Amino acid sequence: YNVGRAATFVVKGASDTSIDVLGVLGALASKAGFDWVSYENTESIYVSSIPSSCQTPIDLVFLLDASGSIDSTYYGGKPGTFTDRVLPFVQKVVSFFEIGEDKTRVALATFASGANVEFLLHDHFDADSLNEAIEG
Repeated sequence: YNVGRAATFVVKGASDTSIDVLGVLGALASKAGFDWVSYENTESIYVSSIPSSCQTPIDLVFLLDASGSIDSTYYGGKPGTFTDRVLPFVQKVVSFFEIGEDKTRVALATFASGANVEFLLHDHFDADSLNEAIEG
């Protein structure tokens, strides 16, 4: 969690009740875009944010459960979870990378009773077409 922008907030002269102040600072840091908030002790919190994008090219492959159980209340799921939560999560993750032929490449496969390759590493070399493919 020590990557990107970071800060430590210290409340001077803090007492045991200062955890409320740290809670407010933590909430404000989260709203300001910090991805990590860690309460170090009763007087300080550490916050950090990952960089806007990852500069190191990688091949990133997602394997998603598309069996329907994630959307089924019978199995403890909730209708719309795959479309409303899983796919946006994938889009959020890939948004941190520079997508391109010589940069990060992304593939996606799903499984249910069998496996299905939705797209391969060499299919999408820009963020727009990649996001469209993720949306299906």
